[in-house]
Amino acid sequence: MLHPRSRVFILFYLFMVMLVIVTLFPFYIMVVGAFKTQQEINSKPLGLPGEVEVSPNIRWQYIMDQTPIDVQDFLQKFGLKKRPASYQKISEIARSPEQLEEIKEYVGGTLRLASIKLVWQRGRLLQALSVTFFVVFGSVVILSIAAGMAAYPLSLMRYRLFHYILLIFIVGLTLPLMLGLLPLYIMLDKTGMLGNPIALILIYSGVRMPMTILIFLAFYSTIPSELEDASKIDGTSRFGYFFHILLPLSKIPILTTFVISGTYVFNDYMTPLLFMTDPVWTTVQVALARFVGAQTWFFGPIFAGVFIASLPMLIIYLFMNRIFITGMMAGVTK
Repeated sequence: MLHPRSRVFILFYLFMVMLVIVTLFPFYIMVVGAFKTQQEINSKPLGLPGEVEVSPNIRWQYIMDQTPIDVQDFLQKFGLKKRPASYQKISEIARSPEQLEEIKEYVGGTLRLASIKLVWQRGRLLQALSVTFFVVFGSVVILSIAAGMAAYPLSLMRYRLFHYILLIFIVGLTLPLMLGLLPLYIMLDKTGMLGNPIALILIYSGVRMPMTILIFLAFYSTIPSELEDASKIDGTSRFGYFFHILLPLSKIPILTTFVISGTYVFNDYMTPLLFMTDPVWTTVQVALARFVGAQTWFFGPIFAGVFIASLPMLIIYLFMNRIFITGMMAGVTK
């Protein structure tokens, strides 16, 4: 007979396993869908990639005039005299089991990577990722310096005014970006910064500033005042103490800002859609939206694009998840 506490642990771990499965299920759909044909996605949305079917033109509807397979080369390579019939399976074309495997490898290898190739070339994903990370890193640099300089004096305040100043930053967390889109658009249009990625950096820096100040404030509250006293004895000014001592110690809040605000900037769609009028400077989220039509969703390129775009942030988060938790908990035990 199991102990009641053991039953609780078993139920807890079963719940956690189910939670992990539910969390990872969208990633499974995304990764598998990136290597499926449009017909497979429609017929077997949850299944693994199956046997590739060959259409008369050996192309997908959404590839338009770009055929991933050269038809004449395909017929000549396998000694076929006429084109395959509409949606004819490879098993009906091959004359032997050996040729069946060869055709599967030839056609399947090309079609499986067609979505990734299409979204990489036509979607200009590399360029969009470069612009996105430029905006992310630019925003994090400005947020780290500006929020650190604001949090430093706030961490030294010990009188009633401190609570009112802190309240202002908390109120800033409640204001949605949607309220400022129209005045921001007018201001950027009049200043000639519309379509400039620098404008995105400034917008995100302002929007994420209250949250970042609170993160730095929680960290600076844990630093003993004796450190600043020792720097004063050595003749260091307050600016020197901040830039030479305090800011280099702020690795945890800086990395936490990168994870929280960087993820927000990376995933934002509305702001770059409105302010980046030049397609050259579009971000990755807007670039992926090109494969979503008014009546048709091209799921193959969408899955492939999301899969490629999510890899950098996923890798970064896997390396920084412990730092993220540490930064969020900094100052709790003060």
